[in-house]
Amino acid sequence: MAVYTTDVDLVKKRANILTLGIAAFTDQHAETERIITRDLVVWYDAEARLRGRDPQGTPFDQAYLLESAAEVTPAAVLLALSLAYDLLSKDLPADSDGMAAQREHYRREFDREWGAAKLVGFTYDWDESGTTGIDESPQVRYRELLRQ
Repeated sequence: MAVYTTDVDLVKKRANILTLGIAAFTDQHAETERIITRDLVVWYDAEARLRGRDPQGTPFDQAYLLESAAEVTPAAVLLALSLAYDLLSKDLPADSDGMAAQREHYRREFDREWGAAKLVGFTYDWDESGTTGIDESPQVRYRELLRQ
């Protein structure tokens, strides 16, 4: 089970997040992990097939995502903040939209950051060696228009 975010990560991005009435955002971190892992499995399945591997025979393993701190955590923090502000906005009157605005802001930032990360790809230890070589780093793929 991977933990992509902690409350410490949230405080680094939004210093006052733990002073707004919630002591810890455990459920939001778990939901962030679920969403991120789901997307990573989709990425892995497609990438494994491109590399000639059967994703059913060798399923995605978070332990081989060696650069997750740099490639996954920045977007995961934005998603966790969006989920945290969603929780905080539930107890406010409908006309008080400060928390909802923060939720939407961080969700847009997450969508932008995570979209870019998925487009580039992730560093994955395909040969399970404990290190990643150049062939295991994200590769830029170009689409070509084939004319007939």
